[in-house]
Amino acid sequence: MASATTRASFIFNLSSSASLTQPSTPKPKTHLTFPPFHLKSHSVSSFYRYPKPQFNLQPKSIDVSQEDKPISEQPITETPTLESEQEQEQEEEKFDNRRLEEKFAVLNTGIYECKSCGYKYNEATGDPSYPIPPGLPFDKLPEDWRCATCGAAKSFF
Repeated sequence: MASATTRASFIFNLSSSASLTQPSTPKPKTHLTFPPFHLKSHSVSSFYRYPKPQFNLQPKSIDVSQEDKPISEQPITETPTLESEQEQEQEEEKFDNRRLEEKFAVLNTGIYECKSCGYKYNEATGDPSYPIPPGLPFDKLPEDWRCATCGAAKSFF
């Protein structure tokens, strides 16, 4: 480990006791001279060149009286016409038909998966650990039937 030591060097000029009682003559102080300070040429801001933000100080005003007026000359009717009502009913009927088709799009494969562990109960094979014959539908399983792997209830399938 390296260590550095310094020696303080103080010089005391005590030549006589008379110098202690009488103040010494003042020595002339050396002054540093600087060139004259010109604000534009030597300013601090000249060293740093930040982009000056340019603000648009023009007021932005909107005439509110023009906004209240309708753009078109035709008056706006709030009551829907007979044709638009018929179009809406037809769209609703089409929508309902699609919803019915979507409800029956899911096919019953006979395989139910446990949401807890991932065990798959297959109706075609049944459950050999619990005496359930093959081909028994999932809805017909006994109420006390549980997952063969984790023991979860029927409601987890």
